Amino acid sequence: MKNLTTIFGITFILSINAYSQSHWKMQYVWEGDKMVNVKNKQSDFVIAIADKKISGSIGCNTFSGKLEYAKGNQIRPIKALKSKAKCPQEMDRTEHAAFEALNFADKLVIDRDLAKFYNGPKLILELKR
Repeated sequence: MKNLTTIFGITFILSINAYSQSHWKMQYVWEGDKMVNVKNKQSDFVIAIADKKISGSIGCNTFSGKLEYAKGNQIRPIKALKSKAKCPQEMDRTEHAAFEALNFADKLVIDRDLAKFYNGPKLILELKR
């Protein structure tokens, strides 16, 4: 029994470390009144749970913010800061939607290779590892 407990503990620590800092790519973002497929758009998100940070690039700008868990999978608003490069209009629209999603998210659920940001019950941003 003691060996089983030790194995479980090591497995748990390894799984937490696997998610503690990893790279993600945008899949879907809430834009206007619907979820939009943005798999072909350039993006790189780094979620560092242990450091309580989220950063990366969306289109032509970079961003960073503080990731704080309130209770369970509830998070406090990220209040991310971003650079101010001028983007092409279509990219700017997607970037704005993703940035808004980060700032309005109140829940983050990470399940294997998906990270989903919610505002209330509504999915507003989905990332894939």
